[in-house]
Amino acid sequence: MRRHLERPETSTRNEWLVVGALIGIVLAIVLSIGWLLASVVNALVSAIG
Repeated sequence: MRRHLERPETSTRNEWLVVGALIGIVLAIVLSIGWLLASVVNALVSAIG
C-alpha cells in the first residue's frame, strides 16, 4: 500500500494476482476439507445404516 501511495501511477496488477491466488488456495483448502468431512459422515451413516 505504501508503495502505491508513493508512486500511484504504477500498476498493482501483480499484487492483485497474488491476492487472487491466495484466495483461490484458501478456497481450495476449505472445499477439500468440506468434501472430506462430507465423505466421512457419509461413510459413517452407510456403515451404521
